[in-house]
Amino acid sequence: MTVAIVTGGSGGIGLAIITKLLKNNIHIINFDKEKCRIKSPLIENIIADLRVGNINTLVESVFKKYKQIDILINSIGIYQISNLENFSEDELAMNIDINLAIPAQFCIYCARYMKKKNHGKIVIISSAAAYVGSRDVSYTISKAGTIGLVKSIARNLKSTNACIYGIAPGVIDTQMSQRMSEDRKNDHVKQTFQNRVAKPVEVAELVDYLIMKNTSYMSGHIFHINGGIYLN
Repeated sequence: MTVAIVTGGSGGIGLAIITKLLKNNIHIINFDKEKCRIKSPLIENIIADLRVGNINTLVESVFKKYKQIDILINSIGIYQISNLENFSEDELAMNIDINLAIPAQFCIYCARYMKKKNHGKIVIISSAAAYVGSRDVSYTISKAGTIGLVKSIARNLKSTNACIYGIAPGVIDTQMSQRMSEDRKNDHVKQTFQNRVAKPVEVAELVDYLIMKNTSYMSGHIFHINGGIYLN
C-alpha cells in the first residue's frame, strides 16, 4: 500500500490531485477544514485545526497508524487581496501561517520519516506570484517562502532516495481565483500564450508524473505552469 498525505484536498487543485491519486490506488489522508466530496474507501478525511505547533502530532499519528508516509502533497493555501493600500498585519500573519509555516512543518516532519526510510516524495504547490510578483503583498511574500522551502528540504534529503518538488502555477480556474476582479484576471489571461487560465487537472497531471515516474534527478526543482507569463 502507498500512503499519501494531502493538505487542502477538498477543493480546487487539491481535489484534482486526489482524483489523480485515486487512479493509482493510493491511500489518501486528507487534512483539511472539510471533507473531500469524492467518496472512496481509499480516502481518510481528517478535519483538523491545522495550526503552527500541532503539525508534528498529526504527522506522527499517521506514521504510527500506517508505519509509512510515502507521499506528501501540500496544496493548502489562501489567497487574500491585500495590496499597499489595504495591507494589514493580521492578513500577513495569516498568509504566512497557512501558505508557508503549516506546509513547512508538514514537509519537515514528513521528510524526517522519508529520510530514515530512504524513500518518499513531496510536492509543494507554490505560485507564479513568487517569481513575477503580485500586488497582493502578503500572498506574494508567503508563496516566495515556499520556493526556499523546496530548495532547503532538497539539500537536507541529499544522498537519499527521498525527493521534493515545487510547482508554481499561474491563475488556475478555482474558487480561489474567482476572488480576483475581472479586470485583473483578464490582464493575466492576455499575458498567456494560450489566452486562458489553467484548469486544476493540468497541475494534477504534473503532480501525478512527479510522484509516479522516476524523477529523482529533478529533486529540488520548481516547475512552472503559467501559460508563459514567466519563463525559466
